[in-house]
Amino acid sequence: MLGWCLTPAATYFVAEERGEIYGFIAAWVSEDGVGIIEDVFVRPDARGAGLATQMLRFAVAHARSRGAGPILIGSDVDDTPKNLYARFGFRPVTVVRSYVHEARAARLQ
Repeated sequence: MLGWCLTPAATYFVAEERGEIYGFIAAWVSEDGVGIIEDVFVRPDARGAGLATQMLRFAVAHARSRGAGPILIGSDVDDTPKNLYARFGFRPVTVVRSYVHEARAARLQ
């Protein structure tokens, strides 16, 4: 969800080979030093090869290199990469609910 984290500090990284994009991830450091990672995506035909692991490792290193202390990953409760996050030692700390107007939700489908 690009609109979720549009901030001047956000950096999107793409995983590509020979001009073909296979995945992307966003990372930035907030003003209070918290590293934030969002929008982890790997194309279905590229899943299972460790690409998400490589991108997450890269994004964490990127945030740390810019002074991040704790790292937060924004994720939906049923997000596919939640097992990946757990392997990296991340754990759920809170659940945030989103509210969408019914008319807007219909347009998003």
